[in-house]
Amino acid sequence: MKKIALIGIMGSGKTTLGKILAERMGNSFICSDEYLEEKLNRTIQDIFEKNGEAYFREMEAEVIKELSEREELILSTGGGVVLDEKNMENLKDNGFVVVFLNRDVEIIMKDIETEGRPLIKEDPEKLRKIFSDRKDLYNSYSDIILNNDGQVEEAVDKLINIISSVD
Repeated sequence: MKKIALIGIMGSGKTTLGKILAERMGNSFICSDEYLEEKLNRTIQDIFEKNGEAYFREMEAEVIKELSEREELILSTGGGVVLDEKNMENLKDNGFVVVFLNRDVEIIMKDIETEGRPLIKEDPEKLRKIFSDRKDLYNSYSDIILNNDGQVEEAVDKLINIISSVD
């Protein structure tokens, strides 16, 4: 079984698609943000508010390093995982296929709830800038780019077909 890391901007469908993909492939599924919250027994919003983004990124890097050593895993990463090159090295060095879920920002802005998303909670329009700032990183670190602007099941089918063809 493959190890797959899903990267992309918040709201791109990493967790939703990842859960379905894991079930269909018979892999385990972990969302790195949820794992971090459980590990620290705190919400990401609380971490950002009380300790700042730099501390969150340190904790995120520890979690990515730990999870990258697991086998048969579909990993949904936080949107900013690409900001630290070490995160991506840990995933690649441990055999993960990195999939960039590319989704139109306009669609994301209609779909997502901003509560609990500290980087855009106060200003949802900031999502455009965040995506613009990170898009080149998502593209450069990905092994596969999958446009996720349609139905989730359709995207899962496409991804399974792509992964099967490179086995």
